[in-house]
Amino acid sequence: MKVGYIFVSPQNHFMDLSFNARYPFSKSAREYAENAGLELDFGLVEKGKRRAEDAVLRKRIPSIADSSFDLESEIASYAIARMIVSQIGMGQAIESYAIAEAKRASSYLKSEGDESLKALAKDFGVDSENAIPVLKYLSYSPRESPYKLVNMKLADGKVSVSKGQLIRVLEEAIRLRISGSLPLKIERVPPEIKKAAEDIRSQMPKPEVKIVVSGDRPPCVQHLLEKLARGENLPHAARWTLTIYLLKAGMKEGEIVKLFSTSPDYSESITRYQVGYILKKGYSMPSCRLIDSHGLCVYKCGIRSPLSYRGTKTGR
Repeated sequence: MKVGYIFVSPQNHFMDLSFNARYPFSKSAREYAENAGLELDFGLVEKGKRRAEDAVLRKRIPSIADSSFDLESEIASYAIARMIVSQIGMGQAIESYAIAEAKRASSYLKSEGDESLKALAKDFGVDSENAIPVLKYLSYSPRESPYKLVNMKLADGKVSVSKGQLIRVLEEAIRLRISGSLPLKIERVPPEIKKAAEDIRSQMPKPEVKIVVSGDRPPCVQHLLEKLARGENLPHAARWTLTIYLLKAGMKEGEIVKLFSTSPDYSESITRYQVGYILKKGYSMPSCRLIDSHGLCVYKCGIRSPLSYRGTKTGR
């Protein structure tokens, strides 16, 4: 079976090949791939499987070094990994894969010159002398407080950003492009791809805590718990809000840490630290107005705080 990637083109400069290997989701990489295909073989399937395993199970895809890696097969591994992740059949796997690919690309952008950064920014249509068109910014900006439009400088329909902010916006744009393109629809899935997907699926951790959704919880909290149960990734503001609510409602610190284990980018040590930090600081429950400003309100309950919804107790 051919997977749609071409790997030998004498017209392409080595740096073009290197760029495509680092950013295989780019339009440049797709154009590089459109005229011929690659026959699957054991070595390439194994390379694609390792890439998918690293992303889904270990939450990190190792970087490549131009001098020691076969850049052509590196591009192929991206195509094969996408096929494998699609066959796993779980939203959590897709999100984990997209996040890992985006974070790897972000690490490259932080450590290399501006040429690749400008090329990738142009690919997504987000950069013009470190100013992003506002509609593009709203589409790709992280759902984190520092990136809220009210905290940014806006002029002439564009949002001014630093290099670090541009990289973070591109990281989110990459995640959305990859997750939005999966799962792939494949008419005849090669048995090697099915087997690789089954192997990874069998190794994926099962949730340690059963998430029980109750009508006694406010709709915003219920919605976040349902997203967790589906293995979806929650933005920072959502995790912050949910953690404070659960602590106030009397849930133990360890139980909350386990609750987040279904997240695609879950790290027990980081989650434990963050939950412990919120507990130590004793933060107040965000108001419904603030929750709404973060885009987390899903139903107008007519209350000021989620804690007052149907008599929820304030534990602390």
